[in-house]
Amino acid sequence: MLADLLTGFDIDVRAGMNATSPDPLVTQLYQWSGEHWPMFFDKAIHNERQWIASNKQDGNRIYSVIMDTAIVMGELIIKHRPTYCWNLDRDPGNRLWRHTIAVF
Repeated sequence: MLADLLTGFDIDVRAGMNATSPDPLVTQLYQWSGEHWPMFFDKAIHNERQWIASNKQDGNRIYSVIMDTAIVMGELIIKHRPTYCWNLDRDPGNRLWRHTIAVF
């Protein structure tokens, strides 16, 4: 979804993912998000219940765009910094999603 969306902004995610350096794509994503995400700002985005309840479509599409952008950034890290690793932060003091974790 993100790659298709960004072609309208002259950003080629597929080429950027295959480039030797991640810098050009990271710079483009940074500039694009700074210019275009503010128009989607909604105070409800700070409410995890709103995000979980959303269908990630229509007016809630920004949630999918944000997640897809995070996935692209994560893939760039994995590709260009293979010594990095992901780990689960189990420190209860760092649980941003306290209320939703209890639901699961």
